[in-house]
Amino acid sequence: MTCGSTGSGSHVIQWGTTSRDRSLSCIPQVAVADPRLGKPADNGGPTPTMMPAEGRPALKAGSGCPHLDQRGVARQTGSCDAGAVERR
Repeated sequence: MTCGSTGSGSHVIQWGTTSRDRSLSCIPQVAVADPRLGKPADNGGPTPTMMPAEGRPALKAGSGCPHLDQRGVARQTGSCDAGAVERR
């Protein structure tokens, strides 16, 4: 909800503030939105993950993602889902 310092970057969703005021953002190019992730669940892989819902802001919001998500599932690195898992 607040930042000790601002950083740099892009393809980031920040949620948790009641204001859409970009001056409260941790980085300049942040998207202020509720990512609408599912509850931590067994989506495959070694640990619980939070799957983004269909049609939500986290889908295809990432760039330069690792080749595999947290579950070991392949993902496109140029346009990927922001977060630990790729929705198919």
